[in-house]
Amino acid sequence: MEPSTEEVLALYSAGIIHAAQLHGSIPAEQIKILQNKGITVIHATNNPQSVKKSPANYIMFDSAKPGSGKRADWDKISHLQRPFIIAGGLTANNVAQAITKFQPDIVDVSSGVETDGKKDPQKIKSFIRSVRNAK
Repeated sequence: MEPSTEEVLALYSAGIIHAAQLHGSIPAEQIKILQNKGITVIHATNNPQSVKKSPANYIMFDSAKPGSGKRADWDKISHLQRPFIIAGGLTANNVAQAITKFQPDIVDVSSGVETDGKKDPQKIKSFIRSVRNAK
């Protein structure tokens, strides 16, 4: 469940956040309200049509089930002329390919650097090496 605009604004006003990652179908008006208050908005989606419509600061391409560790459907992603983040099933084994193919501004990883549901320092180091070595 997405937080309301008021909840996001309250967190921002309290100095708790400076950016908001929102998922799914987010009305452009809601995004613009947050941006007008100074909040960086990341619109997470697996729908390429959202790219054309969303005024968000960043589009995050994620898998159909965020947090599942499943790779995003890369066939739906084209090179963008706007800031974007790639997420969804990234690991040390595939992040360089994603960077080379899409040249995202940011890569997002979570379960791809975990072992048994916990962050694994070796997987994190390997992921960072792969990112740094990507062309």
